[in-house]
Amino acid sequence: MQTLPTRFETVLRAAREFGPLILKVDEDLSKFRKLARFCEAQDAGALCVLSGGSGKGKTTAVYASSVLLREVFNPVLSVPTLMSLALREIPKWLAENLPPVKQDRVTPVLIDGRESTDDEQGLRDVMGALNNLVRGRPDLIFVWPTTDQEWQNRLVQTARRFGSASFCPERGVFQISGPAKSQWVDAAGLVLDQLGASWDEFGINQSSAEQLTNDWDTLGDFLNAVNQVRVDQEDFSENVTGLPEVIFVVSSHSQVTGDVARLRNPSTYKLRTDELIGSARRQEVGKFWRERGAAQKSNLAWVSSLLQAKLVSLTPSTVAHACGVHASEGSGLRAALSGIEFRGKRSNGVTAFNTTDLARFLDGKPVPEVLNRNKGRTSQATLEAYDAIQAISAKKHKEINKAILTLAGQDAGRFDPEGVRYEVSLGGDAIADAVVPAAEREFHFEFHHISGEACSPNKIATYIMKKLRVYATQYNLIER
Repeated sequence: MQTLPTRFETVLRAAREFGPLILKVDEDLSKFRKLARFCEAQDAGALCVLSGGSGKGKTTAVYASSVLLREVFNPVLSVPTLMSLALREIPKWLAENLPPVKQDRVTPVLIDGRESTDDEQGLRDVMGALNNLVRGRPDLIFVWPTTDQEWQNRLVQTARRFGSASFCPERGVFQISGPAKSQWVDAAGLVLDQLGASWDEFGINQSSAEQLTNDWDTLGDFLNAVNQVRVDQEDFSENVTGLPEVIFVVSSHSQVTGDVARLRNPSTYKLRTDELIGSARRQEVGKFWRERGAAQKSNLAWVSSLLQAKLVSLTPSTVAHACGVHASEGSGLRAALSGIEFRGKRSNGVTAFNTTDLARFLDGKPVPEVLNRNKGRTSQATLEAYDAIQAISAKKHKEINKAILTLAGQDAGRFDPEGVRYEVSLGGDAIADAVVPAAEREFHFEFHHISGEACSPNKIATYIMKKLRVYATQYNLIER
């Protein structure tokens, strides 16, 4: 189960690139810049004692100074934590690891993960060593984060016994503000981007994430709350038997490729629920999900994530050739194609299918690029064949879907078409178009065939949200 790192130290231990995760907090950066100027003026370094609750962003602020104030600061040099280095061993470690001569820029030396000690002599030894090291070295600032006011006072008093206020100046003892609540959703979004994940995979959408920020005092607590939703989702899934994995398959003219691309993640094919709601916000079903948008465990992202809902497109060529080859003799589908100068061919159908993102999804491959339109040109005869098929899709839905899945399974070899079940009852009036065993899983396929004139993100989003409401109600994922 993928979760968000809730502390900056976790990101560092994982050796992830932290630069893209940094948000600009002007108030905190200004304090570091002023301290650097103070050190330059007195031609000596200093001890900086930070304060702030756990998860406030103290460690992040130190690293932010090295990223966002590169003209002033070198990269952070971090002293190993107490688990790796005893307090009394810090002076020796510093002697071996500090830059040997004065640098053009300031090096922040972070002394983190040390909130208390019963080694009073060790603490005095460290402060004495730090005081000696900063003399004539305005390029050194030792940064000691704290969460406890008593411990902060103890550090400051001990430091000033050795070097007075020049070693631990007033402007070097300050509270970290951390990112404002208005930045928390953006901060979490940056982490999600680095993980290659999205809000939807955590069962959260933009509105529910924004509401969640109101319940917590620190960014760390907010990230913990996001992870708790993820844990709750896993627990919920374990207690609901038979939750399907739902794949929405939308066909139309070539523009369907770009319309679908707007509404899903190209790497995972999972829905972007904020995009869905935004694309059909004025529709009845859009209003339905918008009203639930801020209610965790009943919103669209929660439902979509539980159902592992994904979205793929089909080109008109695939549909036309599939129906041209596999429509039964004497069927209405065959009759619809009879008056058109189009001849379905199995080889052409397989070639067309292999370029679709449905084929890529079944192969476990991401879309190679986000396409605004399907590459290549579809012949007029093929479009006419698709339009004829789409015109009877309401009455011949099962036959059309069966032809497509026979092409995908039998001809293109993605799965055994004999194992496919059509129009499967979910209970009540709810019916899945097809249940397909493929890629060592079982998928519920839901097909939507749209005319070229009607194809739009609005139409696609409306259809998907209506279907998800049916699934959510049927599986008791939301209150009826």
